[in-house]
Amino acid sequence: MLAAGFAATAAGPAAAACIANGTKTLIRTFVSNYNGGRAAGRLWAKEPYFQWFSAAGRYGAKAYDPASLRSADDLGAAGPRPFKGAADCTAAGPILIVWSL
Repeated sequence: MLAAGFAATAAGPAAAACIANGTKTLIRTFVSNYNGGRAAGRLWAKEPYFQWFSAAGRYGAKAYDPASLRSADDLGAAGPRPFKGAADCTAAGPILIVWSL
């Protein structure tokens, strides 16, 4: 299980779409999906904006490959874990570019 705590970046005209509530919703949705074994989807930036997603079993080349974002089953059951992440702002709102557990 992940605990939520996060920082988003905002710049330019897209910043208006990255209000606090939108970023909180992004993180809560990601945490819920991750805890349910789902890591992929619309929450992640596409290349070249995707940077990495590292966690247990997701290091090295796999962490940098957005095509490897299929599930979060490799973490296993556990309590809250420390993490860091970053989002980019788009006209549609914030989107994940980096996440590390």
